[in-house]
Amino acid sequence: MTGIEPQAFTSNKHIKSVIFSRTLTTVGNRAFAYCDSLTSITIAGTVENFGYSVFEGCTSVKSVTIMDGVKSLGERTFYGFKALTSVTIPGSVERLENNVFQECESLASVTFPNNLKSIGMQAFASCRSLTAADLPNGVTSIGEAAFFDCNLLTSIILPDNMAILKEAVFRSCNSLKSITIKKRTTILESFALADCPNLQDIYIEWTKPDEIAVGDRVFYGASMDCRVHIPKGTEEQYRWYDNGDNGPAATWAGLSIAINHYTVAASASDPAAGSVTGGRNSYILYRKAELTATPATGYSFVEWTDADSNGLSTDNPYLLTVTGDATVQAHFAAKSYIVSLSAINGRITSGNGIYSYGTKITVSADAAYGYRLVKWTDANGDSISAESSFTLTVAGTTSLQAHFAKSNYNINLIASGNGVITSGKGIHAHDATVKAEASAGRDSHFIKWTNASGEKISADNPYLFTATSDTVLFACFGENEYVVKTTFNPLLGWTEGVGMYAYEEEVVLTAYAHPGFQFIEWITADGLHISTNPYREAKIKGDIAMTVVFEADGKAPLPPVVGNEILPAGEEAQVYYADGTLHLVNLEGYILSVRTITGREVLQFKAGSADEYYPVALPVGIYILTPTSPNLPAGSRPPFREIGKFVVR
Repeated sequence: MTGIEPQAFTSNKHIKSVIFSRTLTTVGNRAFAYCDSLTSITIAGTVENFGYSVFEGCTSVKSVTIMDGVKSLGERTFYGFKALTSVTIPGSVERLENNVFQECESLASVTFPNNLKSIGMQAFASCRSLTAADLPNGVTSIGEAAFFDCNLLTSIILPDNMAILKEAVFRSCNSLKSITIKKRTTILESFALADCPNLQDIYIEWTKPDEIAVGDRVFYGASMDCRVHIPKGTEEQYRWYDNGDNGPAATWAGLSIAINHYTVAASASDPAAGSVTGGRNSYILYRKAELTATPATGYSFVEWTDADSNGLSTDNPYLLTVTGDATVQAHFAAKSYIVSLSAINGRITSGNGIYSYGTKITVSADAAYGYRLVKWTDANGDSISAESSFTLTVAGTTSLQAHFAKSNYNINLIASGNGVITSGKGIHAHDATVKAEASAGRDSHFIKWTNASGEKISADNPYLFTATSDTVLFACFGENEYVVKTTFNPLLGWTEGVGMYAYEEEVVLTAYAHPGFQFIEWITADGLHISTNPYREAKIKGDIAMTVVFEADGKAPLPPVVGNEILPAGEEAQVYYADGTLHLVNLEGYILSVRTITGREVLQFKAGSADEYYPVALPVGIYILTPTSPNLPAGSRPPFREIGKFVVR
C-alpha cells in the first residue's frame, strides 16, 4: 500500500495505534481526524505527501514518532493533541506547515532539526505548556502568530537568517522575558511582540536604528521597565547619552535604551615588576576609570599601553575615558644604581659601574704584594663578605670597600724581669701557629704573659696562638722565695709553719689554742674569712699573711686575779686597773694599745710619765695591752714582754 485515502478513518472510535508502513508515500486529508481512542502514531520516513488535518482532533495521542526521511508535516496535522507532551522532529524535516501543532496545550518540549527552514503561521499557537523554542539558525521564515499565546515561553533567540518578524508571531506570550533579534531581521511587523507584559530585555544587533523597519504596535503592552539593549559602541547612532542618576537618556521604538557597561582590564606587563589597581567589569560609556600602577621594589613606572601596544599615557594614576571595552597594561622598568668599589693595599678587578635593579654582578679585588683580603664592608662598616670574589645582586646605590691586611706579622716577645725569651719572636705568616716560650732566670719562675696594657693573656708556658696581627707580649717572672707569716694573740694560742719558702713549695700552717681557748678561724688582714680548719695546706705562689682568731672555750676557769693584774712578774713595767683608772708603771714614752680578748681595739694612747694614771671606763672582761716604743734602738729589746693581760671585774 502506498497511499491512504482522504477521511479513510475519520472519527474511528476503535483505532488505538497507527504505524505507517515503509511503502506508504501519501496520506489524504483528514485520514485519521478525530479518532478519539488513538494514543500512538508512528510515521514512516517514506511519506512524502501529507494532506491537511490528517490527525486533527485526536485528543488522546500521547506519543508521536516521526521517522527520518519525512520532508514536511502538513497543515493542522497534529492540531488539538491535548495529551501530547513532547515531540522530536527528525533532521530530514525542512518545513512545518500552518497550524501543525496548534492547541497542543500539554506540549512542553519540541526538538527542532538543524535542517528546518520554515515554520508556518500559528504552527504552535496556544501551546500553553511550551517552555522553550530553540530555533535553529537555518530557519528563514516563521509565519504569523506561529507562537501566539505560548504562555510559558520565557526566552527567544531568533535565527541568524530570518528577514521578517511576522505579525503577532509572539503575541500574548505572557511569560516571555527576553528576546534577541539578529542583524539580518530588518522588518518587525505589527503586534509581533504585543501583549507580552513581562518582557524586560530586547537585544538588537543593528548598528544603526535606520537599518530596521518597525511596524505598528510591535511592542504594544510592554512593561515600563522593558529595556532595549543596543550593540556596544552604537550609543551615538542611537543618540544615547549619560544621564547620570536621572533615568533613561534615549529611546528606541518607544522603549528605553539600556545602559551598556564596558570592561576595562588593567594589568602589569610584568607582574614581577609591579602591580595595578583599578579597572573592573562595569564602566558606563565616557566615564573615567582610575588606574594606579605600583612599582615593585627597584622598579619605576614607565607608561600605559593598549592591547595593540600603543602608548596611552605616562600619568600615574591614569584617568582613562571609557569609549569601549579596553585592555590596558602598565609597563615598568628596573631602576639603575651606581656600584662604587674601593680598595687600599689592593685593587678592584670587577664590579664598578651602573646596573639595573636585580642585576647579578661579580665583585672582586686583588691584594697588593705582601697583603691579603680580610673582608668587604658597606658604607655603614658592616661586613658583606670575606671572599676576594663574590656575587652581588644590585638592590640600590652601593658603596663597598675591600680591606686588606699584611700577610706576615711581627711577633715581639719581651722578657720582663729575671728571664729570657726562648722561642716565638720574629716574623710569622698569617694564621701561622706561634709558640711563645720563656725561661726564668736563677731564683725566679714564670708567672704569665701580658699585653702592652698589662692585661693577662695566658699563664701557659709555652703559649700557642694564631698569628692574625702584629703582636707584643711580655713574659712576667717572680722571685722564688716568699714570706709566710701569721698574726695571733700569744696568750690565747700559737701557730707553726711560718718562714721563708721557695716558689711552688708546699707549706703547712697549723693553729694551736692554749688551754681554756679554742681556734675559731683564719682571716685575711682585711678581716675576710678564709677557713675554719686550723690545718692549712698551700702551694707557694707569693707572700702569705693570715690572722688567727682564738676565743675562750668556757671550759677552763680564768686565772685568779686579786686587785690588779700586772704585766708578768719580775719585769719592771707594770699595768693594773682600779676604780675606773688605768695605772701604768715604767712605760713612759710608749704607745699603748688596749684590745679585747677578741682583738677589737678599744683604746690607744701614749704614756706621759713613769707613773701614769689614765682615767677610762672599761667594761668587765679580759684585755690585752701592747706597748710599742717609737725610739727603741734597732736590735734592742724592751725590759718587758710586748703584750700584757689585765682583768676588769
